[in-house]
Amino acid sequence: AGIACAVAVFLLGHGYVYDNPRSRKAGIALIVALVVSAAATELVRYAIQLPRPKQSSGYGFPSGHTSAAFSLAAVLGITFPQAGWLFYLVALLTGVSRLYFRAHYLVDVLGGALIGVFVGITLAKKLIPSCQARVTFLGSLGWLTILLMGAGAGGFFYATEENIFRHKLA
Repeated sequence: AGIACAVAVFLLGHGYVYDNPRSRKAGIALIVALVVSAAATELVRYAIQLPRPKQSSGYGFPSGHTSAAFSLAAVLGITFPQAGWLFYLVALLTGVSRLYFRAHYLVDVLGGALIGVFVGITLAKKLIPSCQARVTFLGSLGWLTILLMGAGAGGFFYATEENIFRHKLA
């Protein structure tokens, strides 16, 4: 969230200094998306109250880091469509890091990603004028990479969680 806030302030500053309404609106959309996704994440978290894998303090579902990262990716992906795949790659890696460090279960990360994408895209489409991106080979390759990495990471961590669960039962 700290990085996302810094990006939002940069976009706002760029928008005002260079009189760029698209950057200004993107900064506003990003701030609103971060606040709304954080609020939605906390509401769901305290309504459902699922534990974290390492039994640390707080509830795990959905992942707040992941919802913030995907909110950032969604807003920036609409603002700069040519680099959208790169923003989603960083968001995906954020989710993978939450799984790798056993801070969350796979369902926590998926829930956070869904909240972030839904909130980010909804707000960005309302606040930022649309910009059509050309389909390029590099862009298509980037999206394919994200899809394969996400599916591979999801499968790996699903199998890992199943093995841990089975081992605890044995």
